[in-house]
Amino acid sequence: MLEISRRIPDLVAYFPRLLSNTFRLRKSIRQQSIAIVHVNDVYNMLGLSLKLFAGVKVVTHIRRMPESFPSAVYRTWVFLHTRYADRIMPVSKANKSAFPDNDKIEVVYDPLPDAEQRPSYVPRPQLDKYASLLYLANYIDGKGHLHALKMLTLARKRMPDWSFTLRFHGGNLGMEKHDAYRDSLIRYAEAQGLSHCVEFLGPTSAVEEVMKAHDVVLNLSDSESFSRVTLEALFYGLPTLATDVGGTRKMVIDGKTGILAPAKDVEAMYDGLHKILRDDELRVRLSTNAYTFVRNEFGWEHSVAPILRAYQELSSFSPRSV
Repeated sequence: MLEISRRIPDLVAYFPRLLSNTFRLRKSIRQQSIAIVHVNDVYNMLGLSLKLFAGVKVVTHIRRMPESFPSAVYRTWVFLHTRYADRIMPVSKANKSAFPDNDKIEVVYDPLPDAEQRPSYVPRPQLDKYASLLYLANYIDGKGHLHALKMLTLARKRMPDWSFTLRFHGGNLGMEKHDAYRDSLIRYAEAQGLSHCVEFLGPTSAVEEVMKAHDVVLNLSDSESFSRVTLEALFYGLPTLATDVGGTRKMVIDGKTGILAPAKDVEAMYDGLHKILRDDELRVRLSTNAYTFVRNEFGWEHSVAPILRAYQELSSFSPRSV
């Protein structure tokens, strides 16, 4: 498959590849009597192309935020999916706001993890002036890694009697520019004298185990639609500091299930971290509240059930012979 990119050769090749993929998948649709195609995001035109050439119904999930794309291009995608998709499923109200109101759209949250595989997380009653901080995010500019490093620099200056460990886990998605971004973070950490307390690690599949080995989870991204990492952190009961962006504010209720800070405001991020670390009762309360809140607000009926309902409503349709 080939997605749209800003490289001229990719742009030139996109539409021929789109048609090629369409007719290749149309064969499978006909052979397997597929009635519904569910595409992963608004930029994916394959579903709409298959609707035109194979007569299927199309469900479009919306994950990326509008600011991730040129505005004119995003508006075109919104128009096409609003006009031709049969169901549109934004993962948060922030995503939904880019679309005009219509009865095709329903917010569908990402599902919770199936169950805890390890013992329940119990926050340390007292931190004793040491805190382990975790940042799970691919090394992509805008994901907030640099904010975390700047915040840690402030914390070490203003809380000199404390010691910290900050661990980043993430990948590069196979792109050299993300490697360069990671290298710039390493250089910044070295320049600020943070090398002894910051680790730049690769991606991990042991999310639950890694989270439960830390005191605080950070998500300081400049933009989010619906942060899976934040959802998992709250599900496991980890005290969480996050930026007040996109769908994150639906999960992190400031002072109740976590602490919010304005995007790109390192001072406010430090203030939020300071609250969590200095107030043991607050930190324990955030953990308890988060654990309960996400199970009540983001359960089956708000994630999986709407998808199954849409499939059932559309499944009586059979693709036409073409």
